[in-house]
Amino acid sequence: MDKKLRVAEIAARTGLSASTVSRVLAGKANTSDKARRAVLECARELGVMQG
Repeated sequence: MDKKLRVAEIAARTGLSASTVSRVLAGKANTSDKARRAVLECARELGVMQG
């Protein structure tokens, strides 16, 4: 899956902005714990991340 499509899909599923999703996936510190958990859980469900 294309990176932009992954970010857009996760953003749509979590209700977060694509920018927030991108920051979480890049490991940036300036995101809330709630947003980080939502993005990482969704990414695992989509098979984007292991774990």
